[in-house]
Amino acid sequence: MYDGSRDLVDHLENFKAHMTVYGFPREVDCRPFPLTLKGIARGWFGTLRLSLIKSFEELAKMFLTQFMASKRCRRPTAYLLTIKQWEEESLKAYLTIFNKERLTTDDQDEKIMLAALLGGIWPRGPFMTTLARRTPLTLRKFMDRANDFVNVEDMLQALLELRKREMKFEVKNSSSVRDKKGGTGHQDGRQERHSTQQDQGPRLIQNNLNVQEKEGTSRKEAHPSRRGQHFCRYHQSDTHWTKDCTTIKKKVTELVESGKLK
Repeated sequence: MYDGSRDLVDHLENFKAHMTVYGFPREVDCRPFPLTLKGIARGWFGTLRLSLIKSFEELAKMFLTQFMASKRCRRPTAYLLTIKQWEEESLKAYLTIFNKERLTTDDQDEKIMLAALLGGIWPRGPFMTTLARRTPLTLRKFMDRANDFVNVEDMLQALLELRKREMKFEVKNSSSVRDKKGGTGHQDGRQERHSTQQDQGPRLIQNNLNVQEKEGTSRKEAHPSRRGQHFCRYHQSDTHWTKDCTTIKKKVTELVESGKLK
């Protein structure tokens, strides 16, 4: 659909080609042509006096005259000599730009295009080194060698990208392993200190009980308690039971408050 913004010559030639492919006679070209227009182009067609149009050629001339401003300017072939490859630009990217600009030129002379390509290649690039060894004499030979070089270039680029991803994955895994080991060690240290603090209070009490039990062994043996009589292992006396000892309970409370026993 043509709206007046694209090249009118391309639209007109495409329309003629479609009519030829489908086998329509030229006498009926005027009827389907407005179906390919939209926007201001369709509005322009609505202002025409169709009774004055005798043939499609006459309609085409009116169409070209009306939208001549949107006609794409064609460049001379010498313009291709100004297209150069940048230092960091790949051969594939350069050829893509060159072929795109080549379609905007009037003449498609192969010798001029070959000279433009040979002069546009980056002089210190690897492809120029291969061209210097054996310069292609035709545009077809140049394109064949350029295509082979582009394939190798793409393969190397794919390998480099794969290696970059592998290195990134390796660095990420090694960092995760280090973080995991560091976190586990730190956690184990906290658990060990916490366990030590938890065991420290009861161990102090138990050691105190054991020491006093050893110190009071002689007294206990000298004055053995009767069966069922009270006995406190902390005080080594028979005035109360160990579980009811207020002194032990007080010491446990002090250890809890000081953080030594949790």
